[in-house]
Amino acid sequence: MERKHFNDYDLLRIIAIVFVVLGHSAWIDSAGEYGALHYQLPENLASAYNGWLMTAQRYLVGWVYGFHMPLFFILSGAVYGISDRYNFDILCWKKIKRLFIPFWIYSLGFTIPLMWLGNFYDNSTVIVAYVNALGGGVSHHLWFLLALFWVFVVFWFVQRIALGSLCALFLLSLLVQFYHSSLPFDFFRFQIGMGYFIWFCLGYIFQKLRSRIYVTRLGSIALLYIMTFAMIIETKYLSGSTAARILVRSAWIYSVCVFILKFVPSLAKNRPYKILLRNCFYIYIFHAPFEHVILRFAFEFNWLTSDIGCYVYALLRTVGVIIVSILMGETVVWLKKNWAGLRGLMVRT
Repeated sequence: MERKHFNDYDLLRIIAIVFVVLGHSAWIDSAGEYGALHYQLPENLASAYNGWLMTAQRYLVGWVYGFHMPLFFILSGAVYGISDRYNFDILCWKKIKRLFIPFWIYSLGFTIPLMWLGNFYDNSTVIVAYVNALGGGVSHHLWFLLALFWVFVVFWFVQRIALGSLCALFLLSLLVQFYHSSLPFDFFRFQIGMGYFIWFCLGYIFQKLRSRIYVTRLGSIALLYIMTFAMIIETKYLSGSTAARILVRSAWIYSVCVFILKFVPSLAKNRPYKILLRNCFYIYIFHAPFEHVILRFAFEFNWLTSDIGCYVYALLRTVGVIIVSILMGETVVWLKKNWAGLRGLMVRT
């Protein structure tokens, strides 16, 4: 039973990370406190750019962008709900190693240099970006790591105040959600994290309730049918409600995961699936800076003036960044495993 939960959430994690990449695959303007990009489409734009394929891509970008980050917090809360019996010091140290330290390493060593290469920063602003990244002031897509750290920390205390009551936990989370914007500071993205606190809580509550229910194959069909109907209702009548959009679309994606795993249980043993799963974190870390580099080359060399160039552009910004990020992730994992041996070899030489 426990393993089934992991399979559900593993597939959801893969789909969520693909949504994040897709959500970053269509923009051509980007602005930050110390840098910006403002590309304009060429006058002789190829017809493929407004063809059905790239139009569908842009539609999907708009569809996933409204809920893909809350989905990550929901998933994080659900996974935390599987095993949440940590002492505070152990929890903090685990999350510092998993979230805070990677933020600094990859911000300073990868994200900022590649965004400079992609012309987001120039030679003067890149130095300012480095300095501010040390204090969490420049985070780009890595804001999620800092925000999630604070969510874990605050949630640990809220859990204790709730005394094991899921109802009390939910009500306290609503208070955090209601008052978070009144905070006079955003230290290392603390305020942003509190803005997503309710979604983490809902994921945690979902796991506690989900662990009591076993879904059969027939049940997975019924669940998918119900959530598909709910999503149609949300799209047609509740499109203006942010909460409805996040809840219904996240639940629909989860129902898809349950359905797939019920009818294709061997998927979790598939090698490409395992490669994707173990590199989800690295896909998130590495993909966005590559988007800036691809944009620079695409507009400098006029890729969008030809149909082939448009398709290459779209492919690189989706499948291409995933593949490159996986390769880099596998390299990082290999270096971690073999670092002691490599260091000993360098010392001997």
